[in-house]
Amino acid sequence: MNGDQQPDTTTGNPFQLIAYLLFKVRHSLEDIDEPGRPPRWVRIARARQAQGESDYIGRGVKAGIDGFSTALSYMIELTLDIREILVQTDAGKALVEVSADLIKAATDDNFVNGVRALVGQAPGSNPLSGVGATIDDIKKYIDYIPDPEDVAGMGHELYRLMCIEQLPFPRNPAGDINTGEISAATSEHLNVDSTGKVRLMQWAFSSDTPVYGLGSKEQPESEEHAIFRLGSRRTWQTATDQLPGTTVVTREISGATETMVEFFFDSREDDADKRTVDLVEVHTLLEKLGYGEPALSGDAERKSFSDKLTQRLRRFQIVNDLPKSGELDNATLNRMLHLDFDGKNLIRAKPFDTVRLPPSEVVDDPKIISRPLRLVNPAADTPEEENIAIKRDRPRYAYYLAGHTASGLGPIAEVAATGGWISDNSEELTPGFVALQSRLVAGGSDEGWYDGGRWSEGEAASGFLFFAARHVEPWRGGRQGTPGDGALFGGQRPTQGAISRMYQWVDLAPLMSQLTTGYELYLKATCMRRSLYRDRANNTGLPDDGRIVLEIYGSEGFGGNLGTQRDASKGRLAEDSSAWWPDQVATAGELTIDAIMRKRNWKPQTTQFLKVPAGATGALIALEGRHQSAYDIDAYFDNVQLTYEFRKTA
Repeated sequence: MNGDQQPDTTTGNPFQLIAYLLFKVRHSLEDIDEPGRPPRWVRIARARQAQGESDYIGRGVKAGIDGFSTALSYMIELTLDIREILVQTDAGKALVEVSADLIKAATDDNFVNGVRALVGQAPGSNPLSGVGATIDDIKKYIDYIPDPEDVAGMGHELYRLMCIEQLPFPRNPAGDINTGEISAATSEHLNVDSTGKVRLMQWAFSSDTPVYGLGSKEQPESEEHAIFRLGSRRTWQTATDQLPGTTVVTREISGATETMVEFFFDSREDDADKRTVDLVEVHTLLEKLGYGEPALSGDAERKSFSDKLTQRLRRFQIVNDLPKSGELDNATLNRMLHLDFDGKNLIRAKPFDTVRLPPSEVVDDPKIISRPLRLVNPAADTPEEENIAIKRDRPRYAYYLAGHTASGLGPIAEVAATGGWISDNSEELTPGFVALQSRLVAGGSDEGWYDGGRWSEGEAASGFLFFAARHVEPWRGGRQGTPGDGALFGGQRPTQGAISRMYQWVDLAPLMSQLTTGYELYLKATCMRRSLYRDRANNTGLPDDGRIVLEIYGSEGFGGNLGTQRDASKGRLAEDSSAWWPDQVATAGELTIDAIMRKRNWKPQTTQFLKVPAGATGALIALEGRHQSAYDIDAYFDNVQLTYEFRKTA
């Protein structure tokens, strides 16, 4: 949720203020205040080194983090309650009551003191005291009732503070985990930049965090459970002594490497229960959600990742519409905590429901499986995978031209053997794509949340960079008017309706080789999308829009070279795309700037599952931005995924 200016703290909707406070806390923890100085979350985590009986500073910081983490967990539950009530009819009284509870949680001492501690302020007055004083009379204030956009804004900030993002598993061409590259000796398991900083600080202080709203279908939301080490290392179905024995998070500080988090899961951990506590926590969360089958025979199975845990996870994944891998992947791990890894927001973990399960022979068939396929640089944050260097030749912001450009006919030599993005330069298109750095938080009370104010491109859904279709001056936040000297792509205004396209090939040969009689292969493409919802040039009144496209080709169009130029006239066997978004009719001339600011959240876009025809050799996943009026194309993309699924034929 990106704002044009700081929300008013005395009148209006308090939910915007709560989202703004969470936003400020997150950036206070993540951003680097001064060059060469570590971010605040690292400086707080270092206090773990001084927690003796006489060290009241370290103990006080730990208590503050614990209280703040508990408050955030409770706010996740209340935000989910509000979202669910908003889609019900005749739920006004319940909505008011839950909204009041959420505001009370945000005015609680744990939350307010946690905010102050995490942004480096001394204890003081409550910035929400004016709102809290009206809680008993909340029915008089219709503006205190949240809209879906308010809930989405709060949900995204809560997700970013509390999520867990593990590094991807190394895999062989068949998609199975390559245990030659991950073993008991592996110690790095987390994408530290994208993992929630409150989660990391809890681990730094060896503290647990409650998860609310657990329960079976018969007793929904009747349970809660505190988790301790869940998600801190990657685990999979294998013998316990083959799983990683360590997880370590380090940071470079003043030229020296310092350890922020260190857990042992082997004999180096004196407490035997802690060696497998993360596996026990997986079983416990699943059981509290009603996933008790297959039944376990004793404590030994609770402390292992056996085939029974794989089957339990598959049941959870099927009910919750997740890829049916049977693995504890990022999507599954976060969903058990009511976090939406794909949508970077909140989503309720669905309890066990026999109605949603297919027959057992389908649930337990190891051939019926779905997983994300590996893409190269799918979220703009790893251009080194494409041998692309980030440019820093302009003040404040980094960027790079995304995708290698075709030159002539045939394969493109610039694309590495492992693949990567191709910037389509066909005659009917306007070039090209750029990766933008998240806009910085602006200073001063009137500056807005990000550089650029109402025209700011905002920040990535996660990570450091995101893709933008044809951005001619990526180093200036909120650019307006004629592009300056050195603008990309010639700085010329495209014609209305012109499209920029960037695409990437995936070789389907390894998957097609696994197909056996009685099974079919399906693919689905997804990404996160964000829009300005406005015509930057005030010319047509229409905002730029974008979509994600999935195409399947045979050997005539794709012969195995991942640098092949797209030619839809050669061998295209099937295609699907998301709708162009945002909807032009719904947005043209209707929205006030306040409404627009509240709508500027990242939203998931997806194709349908597309059946892969016989003879398919490659899949092409494309991002497209469509121009309406100004010099840029304000269509933004992040977290691109391609998921495959084997299905049994009817």
